Amino acid sequence: MAVRVLLVDDDERWRKTCRILLRVAGDLEIAGEAENGREGCDMARSLKPDVVVMDISMPVMDGRKALKELTACMPDLPVVMLSMHCEPSYIRGCQASGARGYVLKDRAAEDLVDVIRNAVARGPFLSPGSC
Repeated sequence: MAVRVLLVDDDERWRKTCRILLRVAGDLEIAGEAENGREGCDMARSLKPDVVVMDISMPVMDGRKALKELTACMPDLPVVMLSMHCEPSYIRGCQASGARGYVLKDRAAEDLVDVIRNAVARGPFLSPGSC
């Protein structure tokens, strides 16, 4: 049975990239897509995906605020943060707020699928290429 993934990113190009990576993986499928954190939280509650992949920098509600909301209302839902931010404060902050994974956008092609699988299995938090 495929792992159902909710993609939350305001950049259509990144969502397209993620769709391709997940399709190639074979065991991951898209449950839905959202363009901001508010929409992502609403869709997570209604779609009940197995995991959420969410950007940090988004309009309406950024990924860090959405992460806090999701972990408060759905504490068992794995959330993987997808970001261009390599600063340790971003990574530590997301981990402290309940994220189960963190992938740098420039490493997504190499690491995203493995980090999603690890998040669902409660494995390692960071992608191998993280800072």
